[in-house]
Parts: sequence; structure tokens; C-alpha cells
Amino acid sequence: MSSVPGANQEAEELRAQLAREHDKLRALQAIGRALSSTLDLEELSELLLSRVSRIMDSDQATLYVVDDDAGQLWCRFNHGGRSHEIRLGVGQGLAGWVAKTGRSVNVKDAYRDVRFDATWDRLTGFRTASSLCVPIKNHHGRTTGVLQVLNKRSGYFTLDDEGMLEALAAQAAVSLENSKLFLSVVGKNMELLETKEQLEQKIRELDVLFEIAQVSASAARLDDLLEGVLARAMRAIDAEAGSILLADEQSGDLRFRCAIGGVPDAVKRLKIAGTDGICGWVAREGKPQIVNDVEQDPRHSLSVADQVGYHPRSVLCVPLSLDQSTGALELLNKGQGHAQFTEDDLKLASVIAGHISSAIRLARAREVREREERLSTIGQLLASVVHDL
Repeated sequence: MSSVPGANQEAEELRAQLAREHDKLRALQAIGRALSSTLDLEELSELLLSRVSRIMDSDQATLYVVDDDAGQLWCRFNHGGRSHEIRLGVGQGLAGWVAKTGRSVNVKDAYRDVRFDATWDRLTGFRTASSLCVPIKNHHGRTTGVLQVLNKRSGYFTLDDEGMLEALAAQAAVSLENSKLFLSVVGKNMELLETKEQLEQKIRELDVLFEIAQVSASAARLDDLLEGVLARAMRAIDAEAGSILLADEQSGDLRFRCAIGGVPDAVKRLKIAGTDGICGWVAREGKPQIVNDVEQDPRHSLSVADQVGYHPRSVLCVPLSLDQSTGALELLNKGQGHAQFTEDDLKLASVIAGHISSAIRLARAREVREREERLSTIGQLLASVVHDL
């Protein structure tokens, strides 16, 4: 009869052990489902660590990811309601040693192990007692991360705990590799999109330059040329208004054509002093300027804005390279609400200004040649009349 209580106790222990194994199996299945539900690294880490800490009966679980480029391990975790980031050199601390050697480590008292680094305990206020770290390896056997649990609540981490954590690390390895591949694909897609945008921008620039060349070749008068290229420059930079300024060779005054986009017959011809406004400064100094808050710029002229009937928020102005006079291309108010002019806009405007300068020089040379031809024709006619007389 004495053997019955012992048998019952042994049966109870077996049932309890079996229940624990069933719990671990269900936990592994739950972790597997959770890890396959996301490719986001932070979400993956949060899903994994919350379950690992519960299964391993530990105070803290940490997932370190190896950054091969920096030669470091990094992780983020929450402690005391605050988010912390840890970065370790490969070989530094227990996790760094595991990343370097690719072998698991199980210590009962971390402060007695020479490999332990207490820096982060001091920073976070957490007290590490026992620690179990296992490597996370990809299908090539290369260590891509470290899974660490700290402070076993019921004593120390056992060989069974090591086996369990290694099984969890094997599951995490697949998800971690998939996450890295996903991030790599996303990064490549972003690069492709940026390249596509840059290519489209270059095509738009070439289209504008081609149109300017067409206008230069077909415009019969300088006024037609200036109005045509100004409209195309405004469209290329996405400006609401713009002007082209040319200095009078005798007085130095700036004569300019200004256009307000979207308003029919909004081209105006005005004359201002060569020192007036931001555009006057650029024409005089020959230096491009971006001013995204004109009210704060002392060079801004309210009188010129009143003459034009348009008060700008932002100004992009580049000088024109002419033979014996000065000039400038001015673009006002970047479109799309309160957007600002950028360095890319400045580069494109400078290229457009170079083509406009060439077109103006050619148009002026053509006018001079036509004037000379008319004078020559008149001279020949007068000579013929005198001869007849």
C-alpha cells in the first residue's frame, strides 16, 4: 500500500512535466505564427521578446541585430516606461562575445564573468543577475543577431532553457533574414523611385531647354523672345510669376518684362533703377540668390512690388551673362502653396539663364545686322538717287 502514494506523486510530476512541454509547444507555435505575420523589424522584435520573456520566465529579453557595416550590435527595448537603444561592438559584453564566437553562453552571476559589461545596467538602473545568450544564425551559418534573456525568476537558466532559447533563435533567424531582405528590397525600390524622379526631372529640363531653343530661333523680335522664354522658365521652376531684367547701356536702369502666371495679358514692361530690389542687386553683383522670406531681406523693394502689382513671398534670382550690359532672371513664389525654392531650382534656373543669355545675344546681334542691312539698303538707294541726279 505504501507504494501507491509514491506512484501517484510520480504520475502527478509526469503530468505536470507533460503540461509544461505542451505549454512550450503551444508557445513555440504562437511565436511561429507571430513571426510570420510581419516583416517590420521593430514589430518583429516586440512580438518575439514579449513571448520569449514569458516562456523563459525571465525579467528581460533582448534581440540584438548585427550591423556588419558598423561592426556593432544594436537593439531597442523598453524599461521603466522609457525606450532605450543599446549599441555594442562585436566582442563587447556577453552578447558581443556570442556574436563574435557564434557560441551560446549561460552564466549564473553576470558580475563574476569577465566578459560582462555593466555599462547599460548603470545607465538604465537594471540589475543583471543570470544571463543566457544564444546566437541567431542564417542559412549560411553566419551570426546575424543574438537573443538574450536576463534574470531567471525561479533560479538559474538550465540546459533545457538553452535548448528552448536556441529553438526560438532558429525561428527568429528566418524572420530576421526575411525582414532584412524586405528592407533591402524596399531600399532598392526607393532608390529606383529616386532615380526615376531624377530622370523625369532631367527630361523636363531638356524639354524646357529645347523649347527655349525653338523660341530663340523663331522669335522675330527681342520682346517676343523674352516673353516666350520667361513663360517657359516659370513653368520649369513652377513659379507663380517671373521677370527678365536687362540694363540700359546708357543709363544703367533696368528695363524688365514681368509675367504673372495664369493671368491673361499679365505681361508688364517697367523701368527701375539699377540698384532697386533683390533683382537689381543680383544684376549688379552677378551672384544668384534664393530668398524664401522676402520681408526679412533689406534688399526687397516694396515700391517695385507696388509698381508691378504683385507682392512675392519668395524670390529666386540668377544673373544673365551678357556682353556689354547686365541682366537677371527673376522667379517669384514657388507653386504648391507655401513651398520654398531649393538648390535644385537654383541649378536649373542657372542653366536656363545661360540659354536665355545666349538667345538674347543672338537676338541683339540679329537686330544689329538687320539694322545695318537696312542702313546699307538706304545708303545704296540714296547713292542711286544722287547718281541719277
